[in-house]
Amino acid sequence: MSIKLPKHLLLFALLSTPSALAQTACIKGGGYEMNFKGTCDKDNFLEAFKTIYEDALLKPAGCTNSIEEELAALLGATTGTLEDAIKKTCKAAQDSTQTITLHQVADKGERFVSDYYNGGTYWNTQTETLLHPSDGTTPAQVLKRDAADVDTYKDLADREVFVWPNELPQFNLDECKLKAAQCCWPQDRQANDNNGNCAKPYDTNCVDKDPGDNTDLCMVDLNYAPSNNFVKSTGFTLFPGDNNNGEGPIHCHGFAWGNDDMDVLARYKANNL
Repeated sequence: MSIKLPKHLLLFALLSTPSALAQTACIKGGGYEMNFKGTCDKDNFLEAFKTIYEDALLKPAGCTNSIEEELAALLGATTGTLEDAIKKTCKAAQDSTQTITLHQVADKGERFVSDYYNGGTYWNTQTETLLHPSDGTTPAQVLKRDAADVDTYKDLADREVFVWPNELPQFNLDECKLKAAQCCWPQDRQANDNNGNCAKPYDTNCVDKDPGDNTDLCMVDLNYAPSNNFVKSTGFTLFPGDNNNGEGPIHCHGFAWGNDDMDVLARYKANNL
């Protein structure tokens, strides 16, 4: 993470009042950059700031401020409010970074992303084939090729923040307070990946095949997804058994995040989608 400290006079005006300051900053100027890994908290921030604090070219020899007092003065805070000032500075730095929408990743328009997470696009349903629309020699409906643009975002997904698709009903955080998301796959369409019984050749050994079963689905409340439950119902479905005595083989993955919006898991939650 890169943290840039603006000029202390600007932060002084934004974060504090003259009577609230216990110290005057020794370090003058501004625009200092600090980089560190991990949570943007007081301990990590102070550790990164130490390089600036100990730089004899920046700090006058007669400065008596402790490292916490100096940082507090630069951020227009007191040592008692330093932690809150650090959080505000971290948030400002994080909010200024590049963000990427899922619509950019798919590059097929907003409706496509909505339909995809509703399970209704050819990315969800088609299986590789040598039948029509193939010419019989070159496979058609090859997802790795059809969705090749997604791979171009893999490196970006490791460092840039993706925007949570709050406009999609199943991901609307105003409606869902659990801070968790889960996606499930009821069919295997990828041959020889040790995650289901789809195999080559696709046209004979990968027709309506089962995924690697890792979940016992007990109930589906259709009220939560009226637009994509495919039965146009607002009731619920129970699966008292498992596998063929219940919902059938199903493969699910989910993730959760905490209450702190600046926590890494919370900020990068959309990257997991």
